[in-house]
Amino acid sequence: MRTRALAAARALDLHGKAQDAWQQAFDPIKLTDDPEMWLQLKPQDAVFAGVRIDTRLLRGFLQISGDAETFIGRMPPPAARSPLAPLGTGGSAPGTFDIVLPVHIDYDTLRQSIMKVIDATPEGGTTIRDVQI
Repeated sequence: MRTRALAAARALDLHGKAQDAWQQAFDPIKLTDDPEMWLQLKPQDAVFAGVRIDTRLLRGFLQISGDAETFIGRMPPPAARSPLAPLGTGGSAPGTFDIVLPVHIDYDTLRQSIMKVIDATPEGGTTIRDVQI
């Protein structure tokens, strides 16, 4: 039984699949179209996060960590690729990740937006003529 299980595990080629996922992680990922926004990952670490069985499907999870940058505008070139890092074990259960995008808006743009809302408001009790920020 052990020989058959080991042979079946080798046939899964987990290292090859991890290598493919690692190389794909260097390609920029498009987040939005208008404006074009891209996520660029620079993987540094890879951990095998275990397998899960869901009905008749066996799923393996690879946890990749590293640096991430966001770009607005044209697609950035892929990051310099490196070989797959040695696979660690004991990764956390798969979940989600957060993307934090800093947005810088100047005060004049805010003022203009507020004035548009004020101008579109029906005339009534209080009248606002100008806003300073």
